[in-house]
Amino acid sequence: MSTLVVNTIKGQSGALPPAIQNSSGTEIGQFCRAFVFFNDGGTILDSGNQAFNVSSVTDNGSSEYTINFATAFADLEYMPVVQCSQNDDGRCAISNTLYNSTTQCKMFTRSGFTSGRSDANNNMVTIWSVV
Repeated sequence: MSTLVVNTIKGQSGALPPAIQNSSGTEIGQFCRAFVFFNDGGTILDSGNQAFNVSSVTDNGSSEYTINFATAFADLEYMPVVQCSQNDDGRCAISNTLYNSTTQCKMFTRSGFTSGRSDANNNMVTIWSVV
């Protein structure tokens, strides 16, 4: 078993949510470009701790959401990792790079892999750099 001992973790700009603001190393700012937890109406849950580099989430209806970035990315070299649940019932979320840009990312939720779109009350998106 390994042990990691650090005194401070900070992002390059220091603009991290309080939950990780006192973490250390530039890895956070270099690889995790954004994250957000939001409900089925697009409301960010506990915005002080549950979002990083996300200005808002737009509920487009029909189980489609647009995650708007606070600071635009320099490129499209990122990978959204999406997850959702409606009271732990096995919802799935997808993101299609055709809809993504340097200023926003789209996410769609479904009730299972084969059924139609369906809202989920717990949605989580993490945007990772791929370069």
